[in-house]
Amino acid sequence: MLQVSDNNETAPVQIVAGWIGRRSRAYQRRYIPWFTPEAYRRLRAILKDVGGYPPEYNKWLKACEAEERQWIAEGDTVLRTSINPEAFGRWCRKRFVKPNRKAVEVFVEEMITRSDPGAFRA
Repeated sequence: MLQVSDNNETAPVQIVAGWIGRRSRAYQRRYIPWFTPEAYRRLRAILKDVGGYPPEYNKWLKACEAEERQWIAEGDTVLRTSINPEAFGRWCRKRFVKPNRKAVEVFVEEMITRSDPGAFRA
């Protein structure tokens, strides 16, 4: 399990599960931000633009699971990435970044590549 720590605090991101598609293209890794219901509530409280993050956790979960199934069917390796909402908020403030869906994606990429420099190489 990959965990990235930030100043010995709770890991900002953590790989919680992974799947390999039928026609696996190991070089094509997809990281899906993944939340518990409580972490999802905390993330939505931080976001300035909640586009793509519906108010109901179950709606968000269904959409993520559908996206995950599609990527797996296409042969991608999919890794669920648990995000610490407070670490994400600190990251945004430190970089003067508006907390939104795109920032979540960039945050995950930065945390993964910081811990595994080869994570996004073919």
